[in-house]
Amino acid sequence: RSSDLIAVHQDLTASFVYIDPNSGGDSGDTSACIVRWYKNGSAVVQYTGVTLPAASLTTCDVWFYIVTPYDGINYGVSVASVEVGITGQT
Repeated sequence: RSSDLIAVHQDLTASFVYIDPNSGGDSGDTSACIVRWYKNGSAVVQYTGVTLPAASLTTCDVWFYIVTPYDGINYGVSVASVEVGITGQT
């Protein structure tokens, strides 16, 4: 995994697309997906949505998320994002 940097005052937003093969190849509804956030390698269970609020970020932390697609019937393969380092810069 590579690492990106963002400033401590910015929200983190999970960004992903998945294709649902049961719907003729159309992209699936990302609102039904499961998003789990990880801080410095440990799961942070209170954050499960696509947006991680800036108030939860601390300089020098490293965050990533794991997304599990769900089409309303089946769960897909979970995939991890790249790691994002938090800087104190604006």
